[in-house]
Amino acid sequence: MANVNITYSIGEVYRIRGGRKKRVKAKPLGDTLSWVNLKDGDRIITGARSYVVELSDNPGPTQTGTMITAFPNSEFILGIKGIIRKVELMKGLFQITTEKEVVTPTAELRFRHGNGSFWIDVASDGSVVVASESNPIEVIHKKTKRGVVIKFKEQVALTKEEILEPCGIDQRFKEAYKIKEQLSIGQSKYVYEDMLNEEHLKELQERARMIEKATGERQNFDIKKTTKYYKKQRAHGEKGIEYALQAELPDFKKTDSVANDDISKEPVFGTININKSINYQGVEFLITTVEKRNEFKNRKVPEGKIFLVLNIESKNNSNKQAFVFYDEEVRLIDESEQVIPLKNYSLKTSFEPGRKNIGFLLFLVDNKYDKFKLQLGKMSLPKIELELNLPKNIEGGD
Repeated sequence: MANVNITYSIGEVYRIRGGRKKRVKAKPLGDTLSWVNLKDGDRIITGARSYVVELSDNPGPTQTGTMITAFPNSEFILGIKGIIRKVELMKGLFQITTEKEVVTPTAELRFRHGNGSFWIDVASDGSVVVASESNPIEVIHKKTKRGVVIKFKEQVALTKEEILEPCGIDQRFKEAYKIKEQLSIGQSKYVYEDMLNEEHLKELQERARMIEKATGERQNFDIKKTTKYYKKQRAHGEKGIEYALQAELPDFKKTDSVANDDISKEPVFGTININKSINYQGVEFLITTVEKRNEFKNRKVPEGKIFLVLNIESKNNSNKQAFVFYDEEVRLIDESEQVIPLKNYSLKTSFEPGRKNIGFLLFLVDNKYDKFKLQLGKMSLPKIELELNLPKNIEGGD
């Protein structure tokens, strides 16, 4: 069996290969003759009220696979080498499970915690919204190189120029999930359609007679009742498909266009001058000030907590390009030795030699502590630390 196939499609779905366009009519659950094999560079397009419900590869025992559902008016290209290695999303709405490379005209997705399940909506103007259904996913804005980590039930929006703050999942994705459920129910249309074949029903009837004859036990097989039950199940599947074909997804709610680093107008109740630096991977990170905040991007702190914003000037002083993946390599440690993960950041992940960058690191900490250590390095490797002693009485901000 081929490694990458479309195994369930509805409506006007096409595979484009070498300039040739082929209609896809894939029936689910065992009808392998209708499945459509895919190869490297294949482009898939869905028309109006049309779906690729199931597209997947067949990884080996030591590999992880990819599963894709594409909604109407979507377009994407697959990079395949044995299994799916890259998914390039041109436009449309998708539900995807993978840990392989996923790119759009505006964004790159990284899966540093293994297979991620997520929704992604790519608009024709290049704007993107990504929502995680499982593990944390790092979303990188191609132009600015800024990244945001979204966790379970969080989403982030990107425009051509900026990446915004994470927030709760929009109703558009929730409605899309309902449609996906109905498409799964729709499989019963094909299953029971085949089972209503007259020859199949006669085979079941004959099998019941043979068992009754061999065992002497009466078999309660009634061909009329069985036919009625199969028709009911088929109708259930047809309703699921009809629901998906008629569904209209709501637009995304309006989101304030505020980039990650546009926080200068937010209230700050304490600012501490630090001016201490730490060198990591050839990059000097100078912590100029630390701000204490009760609120960040309209997010209120829980009771007993405070936001710490570390304002940073960075420069790659080496002669090599450097990469820093902040969600994996940066953390705080408080006085109780508790490790505090990074909540957000606005620094670039890629540093060319001599390149400077200004941004911030955001942490949520217990407000009873004043002494911290900024720690850099992967958890499994040697690390470096910078002590940050914050006075209890600090000057108020704007």
